[in-house]
Amino acid sequence: MASRYLYLYGGAIGDALVGIHTGRLLAENIPSARLELISTRHNVFVKEMVANLPFIEYRELDKKDFAAWLILPRYLFRSYASVAYDPVTSAVPLWWRLILWCARQGRGVQVRYQRIGHESPLPKGVQRRTYDCQKESFFTDTPLKILASWGVPLEHVTLPSLPRRSSPEGKPYILFHFFAANYSRSIPTDHARSILLAARTQFPNHLFILTCAENERARAERMIEGVSGTRIEENLPATEVIALLSGADIVVGTSSGIIFMAVHLGVSVVAMSCLVDPCFLPTYSTTTTILAARDECWCNSDKTGGCVEETPEGEVFRCLYYIPTEAVVEAMVGFSNRLVKN
Repeated sequence: MASRYLYLYGGAIGDALVGIHTGRLLAENIPSARLELISTRHNVFVKEMVANLPFIEYRELDKKDFAAWLILPRYLFRSYASVAYDPVTSAVPLWWRLILWCARQGRGVQVRYQRIGHESPLPKGVQRRTYDCQKESFFTDTPLKILASWGVPLEHVTLPSLPRRSSPEGKPYILFHFFAANYSRSIPTDHARSILLAARTQFPNHLFILTCAENERARAERMIEGVSGTRIEENLPATEVIALLSGADIVVGTSSGIIFMAVHLGVSVVAMSCLVDPCFLPTYSTTTTILAARDECWCNSDKTGGCVEETPEGEVFRCLYYIPTEAVVEAMVGFSNRLVKN
C-alpha cells in the first residue's frame, strides 16, 4: 500500500469538496494517512477552507509559478497513490500529465477518472475508472471508488461534511446565493428578485443576506431593489462564508460551490439545479430540497447537450430558468415549519 496519497484537481470548490471527503475517509480508515490536495491554480478561498482540516495537506502548483517547478522533483521516486479527473471536453493538460508522471515514478497506484463516453487514452500502468453522470454522486460515490482503487480498506464510511463555525449575526436570517462560475448555471436577475420579493412576504422578520463575488455586485444590487431588510455580502473569505452558512435558518441558491458547502454543513438548503450533470446533485442530503424544471429540459444529462434559454444577460439552462418562484418559496416554508416544530 502507498505511503502517500495525492488528489489533483483544477481549483473549483466542488472538486475540492470531493477531495476533502476523500481525505476524511482516508484518515478514518488509515488514521496515520494524510491526503495531499493539489490545486493547479491559486485559490485563496479553498486554501482557507481546508486550513484547519488535519487530514488534508494543501498545495498549489500553478504552472505560471516558478516555485511550482522547483517543487515537482519532490514527487519523484516516492510511492504515491494518486488520482485525477480528466477534463470534460479536452485532453489532460500537459502540466497535469507532468505532475502525475512524477508521482508515478515511485511505482504508486495512479487512477484516472473519466465519464462514460469520454474515455481518452491513458499512459501505461494507469488505472481507468469511469463514472455515470446520471447514476452516481461525485460527493459520495467518487471518494469510495478512489479509496477502493488505492486498496484502502473501507471499514468506516461517513457522509460528506464540513465543521461548522459560530455565526456573527444576532437575529434570524436566510442566506441567498444566486451566482455560479458560469452564467448559464446562475439565476437571472429578474427571477432572483421575484424569489426575494415572494420570500419577504412569507418571512417578514428574517434578515436576507445575499452573497456574491466582487464582479457580481451590480447584479446583486439589482436583485434586491425594493426588497426590505436585505444586505449584500461581497467577496467574503471562506471562514466568514462558513460562519454565515452555519447560522442561516435556510440557504437558497443555484447549485454551486457555496451551495455545496451549505449542504456539507448540514443546514437546510433549497438547491436550484440544472440537470446537465446530475452527478453533482446532493441527492444524499436529508436537509436539502433539490428543485429543477425537468419538464423543460432536453439535455443529455451527461455533461453534454445543454438546453438553454436566452435572457438579456446571457444563456441559462432551461431546467434552471423555469423553476417556479412558488416552488422555491414553498420549499423554504417547508423548512421553516420544521424549525417551528423542533
